[in-house]
Order: sequence, then structure tokens, then C-alpha cells
Amino acid sequence: MIAAALTAAATNYSHLVIRQKDGKEIYVKSEALQFKVADDNLIVIQSGETLNLPLDQLSTMSFTADPLGIDNIADEDSTPVDVYSADGIFIGCFESRRSARRSLQNPGLYIFIDKNSTSKILIEQ
Repeated sequence: MIAAALTAAATNYSHLVIRQKDGKEIYVKSEALQFKVADDNLIVIQSGETLNLPLDQLSTMSFTADPLGIDNIADEDSTPVDVYSADGIFIGCFESRRSARRSLQNPGLYIFIDKNSTSKILIEQ
């Protein structure tokens, strides 16, 4: 087993965007962010929450000042999305990801499902 840890400063960026090979994007707040690699997984730790992501499923990672993800602006505005809480409770159907993000009032981790992808989205207030 090989294990590594990385602490990186991203003072000009608010979020890390992790893109997976299947097109899913995961946005993680960059404050107090930690990475570990163990057993062929990238372990992302932020504010006590942990994501375990298989390394062979990852495409790219980058920091962004815009957590809405400019790369997906067309899907942000035009693709309907169903939103669920992290524990699987249906929150609602929204006309777009952007509309869903603006409508969600409670901070937390949400699951966004549209015709093209499923993503975990962290909403902060």
C-alpha cells in the first residue's frame, strides 16, 4: 500500500472541481481542504466530510473561483435536474442546475441528477 498526503494553498480560489471520466463533476470548498491517496483511491477531506474516489475514474482536478462551473454553462441553464438530499430524500425538480443552486436554502451536500449525469454538489451559505 502506498499512501501520500498533500496540503495545498488555494487562496484565490473558492472551490476544487473534480471531474470524473463519466462527466460527473464534484465541487468541494477549498478552505481547509486535504487530499490523501491510499489503496487506489483519492480521499478528499474538507470540514470533517470525506469523499473516497477511485483514481482510475478521475479525469482532472482544478481550482475555480466560480463554483457554478463555467465549463458547463449550457447545462447549467437548459437541462432540467432532480435534486435529492445526501440521504436520498427527493427535494424537487428544477428547470436547471443554476436554478436549483439558487433555490436551495439549506447548506449541505445534495445529489443533482439530470439526463446526462449525476453529481454531488455542496451548497454553502
